[in-house]
Amino acid sequence: MVTKKRDEFYSGLMVEAFDKITTEAVYKQRATKIVKLIKKHNPKAKTLLEVACGTGNFTKQLAKAGFIITATDISKDEIEKAKTKSIDAKFSVADMSKLRATSKYDVVCCFWESFRYLPNYKVCEDTLKRTFKALKKNGLFFVDFTHFPPHEKPFKIPTYTIKLGNGLVLLKDTHILTRGNHDTRWDEMRYVLRGKDVTGQKIEWGGKSILLKQRLNRAPLLRIDQKRMEQMLAKAGFNILEVQDNFAGCPESVLFVAQKNK
Repeated sequence: MVTKKRDEFYSGLMVEAFDKITTEAVYKQRATKIVKLIKKHNPKAKTLLEVACGTGNFTKQLAKAGFIITATDISKDEIEKAKTKSIDAKFSVADMSKLRATSKYDVVCCFWESFRYLPNYKVCEDTLKRTFKALKKNGLFFVDFTHFPPHEKPFKIPTYTIKLGNGLVLLKDTHILTRGNHDTRWDEMRYVLRGKDVTGQKIEWGGKSILLKQRLNRAPLLRIDQKRMEQMLAKAGFNILEVQDNFAGCPESVLFVAQKNK
C-alpha cells in the first residue's frame, strides 16, 4: 500500500498549509520545462494522466498548456482541495500503485517525490508496469525525485513559516534520517494563534476539532538512486530518453523522461 495514505501532511489542516509552501512561480517554471520536453519527444500528445497530483498545482499549469488531463491522488482531502481551484481537469481519488487505466494516455506524470512513497522496490516495479500499460505507443512517462546519500545523524531542512487563517502560524522544521532503503522523517511544529503558542491544544478548523501536535508523523520515503530507476524502467519496457539532474533546484534531484516504444 502506498505510504502517503498514512502521512499526516496530506490531510486536514496541513492541506491548507501545503499550498503555501511552494509558490506558483515554481510550479510554472517546472511545468514549462515538462511541456517543452513533451513537445520535443511527442509533439502530437494531447491526453495526460497525472498521478499523485496533490492539490492540483502542477495540474493547473499543465492544463494551461492545453492538455486533456486526468489527475488522481490517494488523499481525499487533497483532491477535494484541487476541485475548488477551477482547473480544467478530471480529478479522482486513486492509489497509483493500483493503477488500472480504462483509457490510454499520451503522457503520464508523477512529480514531487511521489514515486518514493511506494513502500518497496517490488511495488515500484509493478507500478511502472501498470504505467506502461496505461500509455499509448510512443507515450511519455515523467518522474522526478531526490536521492540523498546515507547519513549517520539526521539533517534538517531550514525552518520556514506558514501563515494560515485566524492568525494561525506554523513554524516548521523537517528532520531526515537516511539509512537502509528509506529516508525517515519527522516535522517539529509550533502553532501560534493571535500571538499565543497553542501547540498541544485543540482548535476548531473547517468545522472540526483539531489537536495541534508538536511532532507531525510523516511516511518514510523509499531511497531510489539513478541506477536503480534506470533498471526498473528498463524492466518495465521503457526506453529512457533523458535524465536531467537538478530538476527540482537541488543537486540531489533528478528527472527521468521515458518512452513506450511498443
